[in-house]
Amino acid sequence: GVAYVDLNKPEERLWDELRRGHKRSIRKLKDAGYTVEIDQWEQFQKYVTIYEQTMEDVDANQYYRFASDFFEGLLPLCGSALHMFCVVSSRGDLAAAGLYSSLGGISHGFLSGTSSTYRQCAPAKLMHYHVMLWAKEQGNAVLHLGGGVGGASDSLLHYKAGFSPLRARYKTLRLVTDPTRYESFVARRLAAGLKPPEGFFPRYRA
Repeated sequence: GVAYVDLNKPEERLWDELRRGHKRSIRKLKDAGYTVEIDQWEQFQKYVTIYEQTMEDVDANQYYRFASDFFEGLLPLCGSALHMFCVVSSRGDLAAAGLYSSLGGISHGFLSGTSSTYRQCAPAKLMHYHVMLWAKEQGNAVLHLGGGVGGASDSLLHYKAGFSPLRARYKTLRLVTDPTRYESFVARRLAAGLKPPEGFFPRYRA
């Protein structure tokens, strides 16, 4: 399943429903001078570096590692629906950052990362809580936090579950919007001798 937040609840209720450890971390981060900035796009390349560093630190599957042109294409593709949140330490360092979409009354967590230097402080907890309040102020009804890796009930889902007790079934929509380009990517994989497993989607990411 996936975790999500009902943003129609009062702010006090949203805080009360946080896991005790999450609350403790958020208080410590605030007391230590950590702040959250929104849409500071001059930090975008630093965010990409932190995301890539995080994928290395957690030894993520290749599926979660993206080429530079993927990130470069996000802004023109998503426009005003995409927002970047940055957690900045008291020293001015980028401690954590993440991308979130906001469209049709739903905010959605996309890709986030934490600097190895600040991992022990768990700065992303402050970011996620800040996003909850921001999304509520924007008039959204739901913040979708997502689930575990590949939809599994793992430590990632357990972490996200600390922000809300609500769960929903994990479902995906598989849609090819540009068949010609899609098949060209698949052909490139096949030419390299890499055959996707039966049923894997998208085939060029297998």
